Amino acid sequence: MLDINRPMVFHCAVQTLSFCETARHLHLSRPTVSKQIQDLEQELGVQLFDRSAAKPRLTDAAQALLPLARRLVRLASDKDKIAEAMQAKVAGQIRLAPTTAAGKYILPQLGALFHQ
Repeated sequence: MLDINRPMVFHCAVQTLSFCETARHLHLSRPTVSKQIQDLEQELGVQLFDRSAAKPRLTDAAQALLPLARRLVRLASDKDKIAEAMQAKVAGQIRLAPTTAAGKYILPQLGALFHQ
């Protein structure tokens, strides 16, 4: 069974291309990040990073896995937002694309009401 932490660590490592930076960002130790990546590689039976250079580089297998890892990270984030909302906390994002007139005259009033 896939451990959700491994794709999350992988996703962060892809973004930073540095296991040290990934460790800092996720508040983990550098060896923990390496172990999570190695465990994921073993589980999948592929190498995800070419570690021969100064900075790790993505392999073709990593490129193929990346969209799934992004979805898993997004789903984990959605789960947290839903849990907060169920505890009577308002959570989430609002994306608006108003017309010029609505954006100038109506949206500021609605935004203030929503904020309250």
